[in-house]
Amino acid sequence: MPPNRVFRSGDPTTVGPAEAAELAGRHGLRTALDLRSDPEVDQGGPPSALLAAGVRWVRTPVFGYPRETVHQPRPTTDAYVRYYRGIAEHSAPGCLPAVFAAAAQAADEPFLVSCSAGKDRTGVVIASLLDLAGTPDTDIVTDYAASTAGLGPHSDRFAAKWTRHGWTREEYLTHLVARPDTIRSWLAETRRTYGSVRGALLARGVGADDLTRLTDLLRKESMC
Repeated sequence: MPPNRVFRSGDPTTVGPAEAAELAGRHGLRTALDLRSDPEVDQGGPPSALLAAGVRWVRTPVFGYPRETVHQPRPTTDAYVRYYRGIAEHSAPGCLPAVFAAAAQAADEPFLVSCSAGKDRTGVVIASLLDLAGTPDTDIVTDYAASTAGLGPHSDRFAAKWTRHGWTREEYLTHLVARPDTIRSWLAETRRTYGSVRGALLARGVGADDLTRLTDLLRKESMC
């Protein structure tokens, strides 16, 4: 993949002016794909700093997938694998086609993918993009696992979630751990079921032309 082509983050509204200016100026960020649902955007608002820096905000909400597997104080790795399969296979019709169509249009320049935490919905989308780009699984896993270090220092901003569920802070912290085996197992199960990540996306209605364009753009410069 071309360097600094795809970025990911947690809640895009937490990106401050200095970070936004660096992303847009130094790294050439042009588009932010926001996977947050309508209620999440209604509550959190738009990514003001990114917009002020001239970054195009594209809403591609991912919602409607089952959540019960991880709605427990300390969900296991297997529970998260099932959760990711739910995101990839059972989100509302049209969600994933819209995400990858928008990514295909943005991928000729640096773009950002984000949701609320930047770990689950974003993790599935980024892992899929990296796979399309021909990235080795070891690097996909390393990228995903980096979420743990990124989320840990900011765990208190999720206090409303653990309070709403009646969990302790320590119990909720397990939700912010990006275990390497989670994304590794999801990739393996997806390939066993569909033959490839591309096959899984096609089965969900993602356009073949969009996937071809993404693959070409994300591989082109790295192969030169």
